[in-house]
Amino acid sequence: MFYLAVSKYWVININAFSGVNPRKDQVFLQTWHGTPLKKNWC
Repeated sequence: MFYLAVSKYWVININAFSGVNPRKDQVFLQTWHGTPLKKNWC
């Protein structure tokens, strides 16, 4: 939790943590690991 609080960037490939949100000065990137987009667009 300490590193989430002090980091500038969050890169996460799972569902967002419940109750934990990035600050307004942090960048949040959700990579959506496991989403079947590859199967839909082939």
